[in-house]
Amino acid sequence: MKISTCPFCQIDDTQKVVVNKEGRIWVSHVECPACGAQGPVHYDAQSVDSAKDEAIFLWNDRPSEKLQYPRSPPNW
Repeated sequence: MKISTCPFCQIDDTQKVVVNKEGRIWVSHVECPACGAQGPVHYDAQSVDSAKDEAIFLWNDRPSEKLQYPRSPPNW
């Protein structure tokens, strides 16, 4: 999944997905090192890949009025 350009500084291709494991939960978000912007945090119990995909989804759609969170119920 491609990460969109930063909506704040408009610099492309510098965004990165940050994922940490806290207990059984993956905590992820996208950040822009160029300006320091940080996307919404996502908590995921499924897998690191799922955590990355959801963080990118939240970054790419923000600040959309159509955003429905969570997209699907968590699979605890």
